[in-house]
Amino acid sequence: MAEHGLLPNIKTLTLLAGVVEPGRPVESLLLSILDRHQVDTNVMFFNTLIRKKNVKKSQMIPNMHIYSTLINAAHKKLDYTYLISIPKDMKHSRVPSNEVTIHQLESAAEYPPTFDWYQGKNTYLEKIDGFRAYYKQWLKAMPAEEAPHPWQVFRTKPREDQDTITDTGADRGLGAGDGAHGWNSVWTFQCLGRPQ
Repeated sequence: MAEHGLLPNIKTLTLLAGVVEPGRPVESLLLSILDRHQVDTNVMFFNTLIRKKNVKKSQMIPNMHIYSTLINAAHKKLDYTYLISIPKDMKHSRVPSNEVTIHQLESAAEYPPTFDWYQGKNTYLEKIDGFRAYYKQWLKAMPAEEAPHPWQVFRTKPREDQDTITDTGADRGLGAGDGAHGWNSVWTFQCLGRPQ
């Protein structure tokens, strides 16, 4: 950057903080650059450093739920640079996408409803285009898994040794006064009162 006369800003340093190995000399160099150029820090920069250290210490690999949360937060902030880095990290960590994350990334790749091609140059729309291009490539190369039904954990498999129950019709009442809905006249008389 110095070769081209450019100075680092907090966005550049936050992106670099996300890719440096925790505990390495490069991380200390990043902090010294921050001090040397008197860059105003923000919470995201320090969260990135802390998160990387915690993940490294715990040897945790982010799962689909964590990636989904990160995608949601980046999309709300319209941070397309970070949105590109999340699928890259998913690919690097070999975490397959699912229906939820694909839906989130699809909605992030949509143009706004008031989009006008003839309006002129718009840097925000250029960022969407960059994200869309990367997302299309990523989607072709990334494996996906089907999300389980939310109630799947509550479903039980029928046991083979369980007795089968046959419907004898005994619980339907007397039978003579059954209406179209299976109600009998005794139930109607007892619950609704005597017909007028």
